[in-house]
Amino acid sequence: MRTLVFGNLRTCRMVDSFLMPTHEMVLAVSTAAPEKPRTVATHPAPAGLVPPYCAPRTVLSNAQAAIDCADGRADACVTTVVAARAHGLRVVHSFGAVPMAFTVHQVIEATP
Repeated sequence: MRTLVFGNLRTCRMVDSFLMPTHEMVLAVSTAAPEKPRTVATHPAPAGLVPPYCAPRTVLSNAQAAIDCADGRADACVTTVVAARAHGLRVVHSFGAVPMAFTVHQVIEATP
């Protein structure tokens, strides 16, 4: 958020915000994962959900976390239940839906 807002002060302005729950957030593993995962693919936002005994592996989205887990680039992932199911992952823990704030930005028209 700080990058989006402060990095674009001259080109965009925040015009609205709203709260909406995410899909159910889960810790999921592939069928080939070890009994106790060592690495967890995660977007930075839900990284606090990574178990303390695991090393987080930062990715650009919850969907990418599920893809990387399914492809064996991480033992587990923090992702949405939708992404976990789409990639054939097994849910080992559900954190439930998370209330999330979203912002709407508008491009500032250049003055001549």
